[in-house]
Amino acid sequence: MWKNFRIRQVHPNDNRWLYNESQFGNIQRVDQKTGIRQNILPQRQKGYPEFRFNWNSPIHISPHNSKIIYFGGNVLFRSMDKGNNWQIISPDLTTNDAKKIAGRGNISKALAKNIYLFDIKSTIQWILMRGSSFQGHRHFTANNQLAGIAINYYLRENVSDDIQITITDAYGEKICDLDGKKKAGINCVIWDMRKPLTDEEKIAQDRFSRFRGPQGKLSSPRDYLAILEIGEVKLKKKFKILSMPDLD
Repeated sequence: MWKNFRIRQVHPNDNRWLYNESQFGNIQRVDQKTGIRQNILPQRQKGYPEFRFNWNSPIHISPHNSKIIYFGGNVLFRSMDKGNNWQIISPDLTTNDAKKIAGRGNISKALAKNIYLFDIKSTIQWILMRGSSFQGHRHFTANNQLAGIAINYYLRENVSDDIQITITDAYGEKICDLDGKKKAGINCVIWDMRKPLTDEEKIAQDRFSRFRGPQGKLSSPRDYLAILEIGEVKLKKKFKILSMPDLD
C-alpha cells in the first residue's frame, strides 16, 4: 500500500510532462513520450541544514505560468524552470519537534510505526441543560464542542485482531471498554465520558427515558488513561476531563 504511493501533477498545457512524488520528497519530472524520469529533488545549499519532507509532500503547478512549480517541505520551494533549479521562499515552517518526528526527521512519528496512538486532547465536560430558561444579563453562546473524548489511532495495515480501548482512572480502576475499528489509516473512537450502566440501572432508566436511550453516570473531571490493545501491542495515553468553566 505505502511502498508505491505517489502524488502526481500533470502539466496543464502539455500532458507529455508529469510530476510525481513518493516518500520523503522524492520528486521526479517524467517525460511520458520517452519514458525518461528526471530526479528534481531540491538540493541542500551550503550553510543550510538538511531539508525535511513528510510522507507525502505537496506539488503545485502555477495556474499563471506552468513553468513555475511549488514544492512543500519544511520550507516552501519554488522553481521557475520546471524543477531544474529551486529557490527557498519561506522560513522553516515547522517546529522541528524531536518528539513528533522519526528517522531522518521527514516522516511524522505516527506513519513511522505500524500502530500509533495519538495524544488525547483534554476536554471540558459541558453539562447540557434541557428545557427553556431566561438568559439573564450575561450569557455565552458558541458552536457545540464534541460531547466526548476523541481517541485517535493509526494502523499501517488492516488488522484481524480485535481492537480494545480501555479507559481507567489515574489509579488504574477500569471505567469502560470501547471497541475500535480494524481499518488501515487513522481511526477515531469517542468516549462519551460516561460509566456503563448495570442491567438494573438500564431497566430503571428505560421506564423514564422516552426520547433517548439510557445513559450512564458522567465520570468526574480528573485524570484518566486510555489503553489501546491490539494483539500483543499495548499503548497508553493520559488525558483529563476538565470541569466546566465558571461563566459568572
